[in-house]
Amino acid sequence: MPQAAPQTMKMRCAPAGAKRLGLRQSSGAFPAARSQKRQGTGAVQDASRTFTQPSFLAQRHVDTIIINELEVFYRVGVPEAERAQPQRLLLTIEMGSDFAAAALTDELAQTIDYEAVAQRLRHFGEGRSWRLLERLAVAVAEMLRAEFGAQRVAVEVRKFILPEARYVGVRVERPELRNRTSKIER
Repeated sequence: MPQAAPQTMKMRCAPAGAKRLGLRQSSGAFPAARSQKRQGTGAVQDASRTFTQPSFLAQRHVDTIIINELEVFYRVGVPEAERAQPQRLLLTIEMGSDFAAAALTDELAQTIDYEAVAQRLRHFGEGRSWRLLERLAVAVAEMLRAEFGAQRVAVEVRKFILPEARYVGVRVERPELRNRTSKIER
């Protein structure tokens, strides 16, 4: 399989983690630009030194952040008595987006802040209840897309209600939406 030619990036100085990501400084200079803006090719334009970018960073990515088995307490269940008190649930969340800029810059603003997501999920059930795990899982997936800009989302909800089973659960997946701008391109 032929290898793609490396992409070129113009940067004022090496980004944090440039060596770890395989960026190599090339000779030559380019006119300085004042702002960093991600181009459609994956290149970041900024300034006077050139770095050769590995081809895997130039491609559009859907990388994944995973929050595994976050403990939350929500009111969920078909019988009203089951919804009377919050019950322990475990949420596993997968959020997909293009994190190439975060990998290059080491900046939290270029990714999804998983601590903020976990905090939001801990409070998501306050003042709310659901009859079905399916509806809860879809509500969480929609919130993650709307509030955190995740392009692709998978949500698994585990409930500990059947004594004969370790848990019961639901998993919903919402694939990437077409024609949606990523956090980097905004």
